[in-house]
Amino acid sequence: GLAQYGALSGSFEDLIVVGVETKDRRAELTWRSTDHAEIRDYPTNGEAAAFRKFLVDEVKPLIEANYRTSGEDALMGESLAGLFVAESFLKGPATADRYIAISPSLWWDFGSLGKEARKILDNFPKGERKFYLAIADEKGAMRDGVLAIVAALKKERPKGVGWTFSDRPDLTHATIYHREALEALVWTFPRPKAE
Repeated sequence: GLAQYGALSGSFEDLIVVGVETKDRRAELTWRSTDHAEIRDYPTNGEAAAFRKFLVDEVKPLIEANYRTSGEDALMGESLAGLFVAESFLKGPATADRYIAISPSLWWDFGSLGKEARKILDNFPKGERKFYLAIADEKGAMRDGVLAIVAALKKERPKGVGWTFSDRPDLTHATIYHREALEALVWTFPRPKAE
């Protein structure tokens, strides 16, 4: 798919794509909600920290032991996986070097991640990171959460963090991923210019 396109076109750096299947995405991609309706509807929610630990402690070492890697890595996800990516960037910034969150479900837990973003970024650890954030035509708490993170990034300007925001009202939640994933990879993994 996209990695093959990048290799053939030279649009972005060569990369290895690792897909990790979740067993219960509402558990593995979320932190424990304080919203009683979400707790009722998704009683297994709240295992994002354990899933992140699995990625860092088991998946990354397995890939690095079996493939030639650069030591740079990224998390990429859309919707609930985008929420996981955004939370990982803000609350677990050592998880990866680059983060791509496409239409993240920032309505989760009363939109708490967007509301906390400014405070988190005020004390953000130094380090070179990239964050690509995109949203489709979503409204309400989802858009509010994304815009709150954008505002926090503008205000706090964390050192070493390169970021960009793509607002795509011309796309829907169902159509944004494939269009934005390519743009995100081009921005996040630019191919060095030939000398």
